[in-house]
Amino acid sequence: NWKEEHGGCFRAFKRDSTESFTDIEPKFDRFFCFWSDELIHSVQPSFAEKVEEHRWALTVWLYAGDEVPIKRDEEAEKIHFPNLADPEALSG
Repeated sequence: NWKEEHGGCFRAFKRDSTESFTDIEPKFDRFFCFWSDELIHSVQPSFAEKVEEHRWALTVWLYAGDEVPIKRDEEAEKIHFPNLADPEALSG
């Protein structure tokens, strides 16, 4: 019973643009799995008012026995998170 006006979509951005993205609707019985260090993403605000319209998400962190470094893409970080490139901007 999800409707577009309920919001709450998962948004996956292209690496080199904040304007180019794909929204994935939070429909019933949908499973979505991704490597969070490889996909720039966000969740859009939800405007569902009734409990039966709410959507729930489960976040799982996997532990690897071997140390595996987190993949970083400094150029993409500068595009999508400009305040992180400037520590002074974070302090207010």
